[in-house]
Amino acid sequence: MKIGQVRVGPAHEGYRTINKNAQNVEISPLKAVRRVGDELTVLCKVPYRIDSCRMTVGPTSYRLIPNNPGDVVYAGQGLEVGECGAHIKHIKEEWNGNISCVLPPKSGSIEVTGTMQLLVARAPGDPQLISPPQSSFKEGDIFMAQCIVPNGRPAAKITWFLG
Repeated sequence: MKIGQVRVGPAHEGYRTINKNAQNVEISPLKAVRRVGDELTVLCKVPYRIDSCRMTVGPTSYRLIPNNPGDVVYAGQGLEVGECGAHIKHIKEEWNGNISCVLPPKSGSIEVTGTMQLLVARAPGDPQLISPPQSSFKEGDIFMAQCIVPNGRPAAKITWFLG
């Protein structure tokens, strides 16, 4: 018995289809990088009318209803066209990780889920250079050093310049 199958569309399409017993959830975007306080809209879609939707953001599950106020609110064209989206008004540090939408099935009782990855960016700490206490070098000398840039998310990119 086939339990589930994941099909990833081309990168420019930015969605993933989860296939569970021929019931599909499209989620967009698949990945996002945001800073604390930024906004993000995540959209999930199924090819049938739905009567409810939930979005799990961090440790909290939100029941999304069109026209309800809050920090995480419904976004999309409407439940009647199978769209469940969340407009997140202010990203929080603790929301780094997966965001999932949970929708009712077209038939049966097993809910269908789509998941995207949210990376909440964090500035790195000060660079730390670990090197021998040698003050000058001549051509041919071997210099071994380590540069550590802690706590960045995503990881900091470093470049070495000699001269």
